[in-house]
Amino acid sequence: MSPQDKIIRPPALDLFTILNNDAGPELREILHRTYLYMAHQFRQELFAKAPTEHDECIRAVNIWITRLEMIRSALASFPMLKSECGTSTMAQSPTIAPSVYGNPARVPQVSPSQASITECLERDQYQCIITHRKFSKGFGIEAVPIIPFAFANHPGCRDLDFWKMLEMFYGSEATDTIFSGLLDKVDSLENLVTLDNSIHAGFNSGSFTLEPETETRDQIAVINDCIGGYWLNIRYTQTPLLPEDFLWIEGLSTGEIRKVYPWTRIAIGYHGGIPDHDSALPLASYFALRAFIFSLKDKPTIKRSNAPLPHAASLTPSPLSSVDFENQYSIQTATSESPSADPVLAASAILQALVDTGALGRSP
Repeated sequence: MSPQDKIIRPPALDLFTILNNDAGPELREILHRTYLYMAHQFRQELFAKAPTEHDECIRAVNIWITRLEMIRSALASFPMLKSECGTSTMAQSPTIAPSVYGNPARVPQVSPSQASITECLERDQYQCIITHRKFSKGFGIEAVPIIPFAFANHPGCRDLDFWKMLEMFYGSEATDTIFSGLLDKVDSLENLVTLDNSIHAGFNSGSFTLEPETETRDQIAVINDCIGGYWLNIRYTQTPLLPEDFLWIEGLSTGEIRKVYPWTRIAIGYHGGIPDHDSALPLASYFALRAFIFSLKDKPTIKRSNAPLPHAASLTPSPLSSVDFENQYSIQTATSESPSADPVLAASAILQALVDTGALGRSP
């Protein structure tokens, strides 16, 4: 190669730059939303210099286009799709080969068994863990899977794009562990939680997520060794928030209806009416996995600050009623140090939090 060739040759590019320039807008957005969460080997591959040989470079780019298409497909399939007739159906199921998976007459289970539903409702005292609404008060309640059945109702589900996508974030070995555990527990108390009908749609759409954390507010990851009780932190993914976007909770003593503001915490703990072992509780890792998937789906259409927002105590306009009877999930009560007792200070904190995240424009 002549000195002149070295001068006029463009500088070497990494695959990330090439994909950022050449991929379509949808795949480019997916790349930007997901690359920070990818396993180290994939990030290294993205930011390494692209092959200098043209055919090798095209091959490498095509591999990444295929990966991004897989992520797009996996995110679109979670948690369910709408059928042509308009009814809700679980995400796509793989083709099952009888010679591999046994009885050809076997039909994969698509919803919780009646026994599991009954156990879940009994565990949760026949009321929603968030709104506290009970079936006896005329509200419909459901035993809802945290991770939908379509993703682990049969060994063949491991071939779904959803699990192939997770390999890019957690690696093959960890993904196998997650899948095999869910395969055994998809129809168990560990994967079921009671919700009232009014918030089931929001739970499925991801308009809010339930993010698990410890008593000391340490986030519980998808891969964890958490044992026993924990907390669920409510995060709204749709901004700016409108009044109808908030969840509502019914006061336990007065019947008062209150909004559930962001970062409200729900305690998940043991109940006297169920066996005293870990499997009686929904697994924190399943809530963490669900929240992670929706964080990847959440389009960054609104500029948000990286700074953490105030905790629930400073966002709740008045202390939420503590549960004052035995064996009940509880909503965290605001502390006396919190400004939540003062409606004016609470309103200011909420408005400032929305401004900080870009949900509201700054004004004089």
